[in-house]
Amino acid sequence: MARAEEGYYAGLLVATVESTTPGGTMNLFDIEDAQRMTREEAAAKLHELADALAKNNSVEFDREGRQITVRIPDEVTLKVEVEIEDEGGNELEIELTW
Repeated sequence: MARAEEGYYAGLLVATVESTTPGGTMNLFDIEDAQRMTREEAAAKLHELADALAKNNSVEFDREGRQITVRIPDEVTLKVEVEIEDEGGNELEIELTW
């Protein structure tokens, strides 16, 4: 059985496709892309992802000359996590799983 998950958080894009085997779970595909950008640029990327999710049942990624399509089902689990630390290493994570 295959399972895919992806998420954007603080300019980091992560997409993982996993396959469950009798011996456990194996990653079939994994993208991590961290980019430093302005808050407005991060918002534009999130809008782009949101538009793709609203209009299609898939999201496409271009990395190193390869195009990867991740199919998204009609129902997903949305997880939002906020971490505020004393040292200023704050995070806002937004994750979709299915």
